[in-house]
Amino acid sequence: MYLLSYQPYLTIKNLVSKRDKSQLFLLGATILIPFGFYIAMRIVWDKMKYGIVLRSIGPVFLATVLVEVIIFSFFSYWFYRVIKKK
Repeated sequence: MYLLSYQPYLTIKNLVSKRDKSQLFLLGATILIPFGFYIAMRIVWDKMKYGIVLRSIGPVFLATVLVEVIIFSFFSYWFYRVIKKK
């Protein structure tokens, strides 16, 4: 994770060139799992507290979505750069 934040191009290029599928899977999981976990916990909390899943999502949900979009965009950009140079 440190190298991804410090040298994303070289790290992703190394993963793609070695065709290290397990590391690429872990990278994808690192991007998507926190958002999925938050959604699941939101559903559980709403069911326990209110008995239904609320329609209003609130500012925390919007902040979570914004952070996930930023992270996804960052990694998508660097993947695009690596794939484009090949």
